[in-house]
Amino acid sequence: MGGDNNGRVHSSSLPAAAVCFAKTVFATVLSIVLGAYFPSDLLNTPEFEALSLVERWVRCFPMGTATFLKYCIAWGLAETSCIMLGYAYNGKDKDGKILWDQMNNVDVFGFLTYTSANRVIETFNKKTNDYLKRYVFKRLAFLGNKHLSMAGMVIFISLWHGVHVSYLIVFLGCEFPMVLAERQFWPVFENLTGFTIWTCKSFLRYPLILLAWMYGNFFFTFGSVGMNVLKLDGLVKAYSNVYFYAWVLLLLWTVVYMVLIPERLKRVPQAPKKE
Repeated sequence: MGGDNNGRVHSSSLPAAAVCFAKTVFATVLSIVLGAYFPSDLLNTPEFEALSLVERWVRCFPMGTATFLKYCIAWGLAETSCIMLGYAYNGKDKDGKILWDQMNNVDVFGFLTYTSANRVIETFNKKTNDYLKRYVFKRLAFLGNKHLSMAGMVIFISLWHGVHVSYLIVFLGCEFPMVLAERQFWPVFENLTGFTIWTCKSFLRYPLILLAWMYGNFFFTFGSVGMNVLKLDGLVKAYSNVYFYAWVLLLLWTVVYMVLIPERLKRVPQAPKKE
């Protein structure tokens, strides 16, 4: 732990804990506000069914965000207490500054602004994702296929959450194909345009970043429905109320990718060699 010779926690833990707690308060307030105006239990009500299809889709954004923020709140409170007790001590940086991020499991602002599936993995439930990568994904290398290893990892994490079939649908039926679709799309986009959203130098960069953010929310909040509706019949009804939009789009993309897009556009572009 980060303490002095008398066993007391270093005083720098207090500012670090205060910052962590402030982020948690922000997540709490945002979750309460979103949950009040867009409650997740609205999904299977006649009031929700009476809304237009577009409005139902749009409402899934804040509903899903409020759901994920509940996890951020729990992790933030736990991390704050660990920092104050010294358990979050993580050595020092190159300038000799004490690091208090050993127990950090979420980057709230990074998660709220994610533009890719990889960014979600980097900012949300970080410790669990690191554990899965180290001890599940790599140990499934004997399958001989990264996609099979990823599928096995996703099944493991769904069972970790519980034995409800909704968890399996969320992780294997939603998250897994969404990640694969994203990894298929961006190489095609870069091969067609010659740039990525981060290397684009024109005015198109910020609209593209906005579209990437909307894509992430559009699909990942669809998956969050299963975190709120655990019973299969309720989950099917909730998804039918939004016409299974994510799965329909993923199916259309799969057909387009397999049938219409030539192989040369599917290859991951090689980074230019440094001279």
